[in-house]
Amino acid sequence: HPLLAQSCANQGGVHAGCKAEASKRGKMVRGKVMLITGSYDHTIRFWEVHSGMCCKTIQYPDSHINLLRVSPDKKWLAVAGNPHTRLFKADLSVVGHTNHFEGHVGNVIALAFDNSPETTSLWTCGEDQTIKMWDLRSQPFVQDLKCRHPVNTVALHPTKPVLLSGDAGGNVRLWDIRIGRCMRELLPQGDCAIRWISFAPNGQLVAAVNT
Repeated sequence: HPLLAQSCANQGGVHAGCKAEASKRGKMVRGKVMLITGSYDHTIRFWEVHSGMCCKTIQYPDSHINLLRVSPDKKWLAVAGNPHTRLFKADLSVVGHTNHFEGHVGNVIALAFDNSPETTSLWTCGEDQTIKMWDLRSQPFVQDLKCRHPVNTVALHPTKPVLLSGDAGGNVRLWDIRIGRCMRELLPQGDCAIRWISFAPNGQLVAAVNT
């Protein structure tokens, strides 16, 4: 079963979540699907979907949790907080986080992994009006894209070196990530904040959701 990621509504204290294969004693268990949730109680919980049982908890003491993402290659679980992002092994084979990314000022609101067969980079954005790209093999961010409003969402093209961003000012921006430059800017519906943006699997269409 693939590792899939999705956001959850902020209801009942649960602020973020994603789906993953279940783990047992630090190893992946084939055939079982698990829901991973995080909330303002500083706890990441791993739930067996079919039984509804919580099988693992991880304390996240330094921040509330804004968002969880599992990488496409199934190796990493990224956790967005305030103002940092932490990276865990998705199969729980390592206790605690393996990487700690700091550079934002304020809440990290959205995350996106690259689409390469072996995930090597992570993109983050947030209240400080910046988008940052991190090399998972090193700590410092290697790109810093500046916007004019808090950035709520980012998405990477499935095959091209292109990134989309949506911000609180209602702007959708198309970035060439090879040179770190905004190539096009759209304002779909005035100043209505863009909350979510995504490429179609073939990269030919874009969906954007506003308030």
